[in-house]
Amino acid sequence: MDILIKVLTVLLALDCLLLLALILVQRGRGGGLAGAFGGLGGGGESAFGTRAVSTAKKATAVLAALFILLSATLYMVQGRRGAAGEPSPGGDTGDTRPVEPRNK
Repeated sequence: MDILIKVLTVLLALDCLLLLALILVQRGRGGGLAGAFGGLGGGGESAFGTRAVSTAKKATAVLAALFILLSATLYMVQGRRGAAGEPSPGGDTGDTRPVEPRNK
C-alpha cells in the first residue's frame, strides 16, 4: 500500500507542475505571463500559434480532471490505510484519553 501512495503522490506532483506551467503559458484577457516575455504572439495568438490555443485549453481541462481524480484517489487510499489498522501518515498513536486543559 505504501508504494501505491508514493506513486500517486509523484503522479499528483507531476500533474501539478504541468498544470501550473500550462496555465502560466496561456494568454488570458490581460495578456497573461506569456505576454510578459516580450509580447509573444499577436493579438489573438498565443506563444505557440492560434491552433495551440484550443489545444492548450483542452490539455488544461484534461490535467485539471486528472488532478481531481488523483487527489480523490490518494485521499481514499490513505483513508483506507488508516482504517485497516496500519499507522496513518499523521502519526496517530491510537491514544484516546481525553486531553486535560492547561491552566494559564
